[in-house]
Amino acid sequence: MQVLNPFLVLVCIPLFDLVIYPLISKCGINFSSLRKMAVGMILACLAFAVAAVIEIKINGMAPPQPGSQEIYLQILNLADDEVKVTVLGNGNHSLLIESIKSFQKTTNYSKLHLKTKSQDFHFHLKYHNLSVYTEHSVEEKNWYSLIVHENGKSVSSMMVKDIENKTTNGMTAIRFINTLHTDVNISLGTDTPISVGEDYGVSPYRTVHRGEYPEVHCKTEDKDFSLNLGLLDFGASYLFVIINITNQGLQAWKTEDIPANKMSIAWQLPQYILVTVAEVMFSVTGLEFSYSQAPSSMKSVLQAAWLLTVAVGNIIVLVVAQFSGLVQWAEFILFSCLLLVVCLIFSIMGYYYVPVKSENIHQPADKQILHIQGEVINLETKNTKL
Repeated sequence: MQVLNPFLVLVCIPLFDLVIYPLISKCGINFSSLRKMAVGMILACLAFAVAAVIEIKINGMAPPQPGSQEIYLQILNLADDEVKVTVLGNGNHSLLIESIKSFQKTTNYSKLHLKTKSQDFHFHLKYHNLSVYTEHSVEEKNWYSLIVHENGKSVSSMMVKDIENKTTNGMTAIRFINTLHTDVNISLGTDTPISVGEDYGVSPYRTVHRGEYPEVHCKTEDKDFSLNLGLLDFGASYLFVIINITNQGLQAWKTEDIPANKMSIAWQLPQYILVTVAEVMFSVTGLEFSYSQAPSSMKSVLQAAWLLTVAVGNIIVLVVAQFSGLVQWAEFILFSCLLLVVCLIFSIMGYYYVPVKSENIHQPADKQILHIQGEVINLETKNTKL
C-alpha cells in the first residue's frame, strides 16, 4: 500500500491534464487554479473523514480491553463430561455460573470485577456427583482461561493468562496444551521447536505466518506424529489441545481466543484515492499557480516557501500526535476539521484574489524620464524591462 500513492500520482497527473480538466472546460465551467486547489482541500478533508470511519470500524472489531479492577475470563472444559463452574465472591456470592460441555468452544469471555488490583477467586466445580473447590489468583487488566480437566476420577483446574491484544504485524499467535503423559516437541517451519510439558502442560505463545498447516510434525519420546492445525488466519490467537481420541489417534482440538481480522486491507483504497486526487489538485496546481504569479526575481524564493509549508504541516502533525492524547480516529477527525477551516479561509481569500496575468509580469514596463530644457519640463517615456 505504500507504493500505491506515488503510483496513483503518476497516473492521475496526465489523466487530469489530458482528460478531466478539458472535459470540465467543455462543460462551460471556469475551473480556475484556485478552484482546483479548494476542491483538492475538500477531498483531503474527506480522506481524513473516511480514515476515521474505517478506524472506528476496526476498533469495533477488536476485543474489549479490561479496565481498572477488571478481568476477562473464559472456561474450557477438557474433561469427558459436562462440568458446572461457579465463581464465588465474598460470602459465597455467585459472580458467574456456567455449565460447559466436554470440549465445548466458548464464544466469548465473561467480565469479572475485582475489589483490588489483585484478588483470589474461589471456584466451585461440579462434575457428576463430585464437588471440588479451588482457588486461583488473578490481576486486573488481564485475560484468563480456566482450564478444567480430569484428575483421576475427579476434576482439577488451572488458570492461565491469555494474550491481551491482536498481534500488531498481522501474525497469528498460537499455543498448545498437552494432555498426554509425555512431553511433546512441536516443529513449526524453521523456528525452534515448541516444547510442551506432560499432563496438561501449557506452552508459551508463538507467532506464525498466516496459512494452512495440515501436517505439523510432533515428536514424543517414543514416536512421531503429525497434527492438522487447519487455517491460521491474520491477527487471530488460537489454543490447541493435544488429545488422544480412541480409534482416531492423536488430534489437536482447536479454539479461537481472539478472532481473526475480518476487514480487508482493500478498505484503505478509498483513502488513498481521495488523498492522491487531493494532492494532484492542490499540490501540483498550487506549485504551478504560485510559480506563474511570482515575479521573475522571486520565483525560486516562492517555490522554497511553498515547500516550507510541508515542514510546517509535519510539525503540526507531530505536535498533535505526541501531546493531544487523542485516540487515532479522533486525530483523523481533528485533522479533517482543521483542514476544513483552512479550506474556508482559503476559499474566501481566493474569491477576492485578482490574478496577475503572465504578460504583465514579463512585459516591458513604461518608465518616464524627466528632461529639463530651460524652463520647460518634458516627460519622455521609455520602455525598460523588469
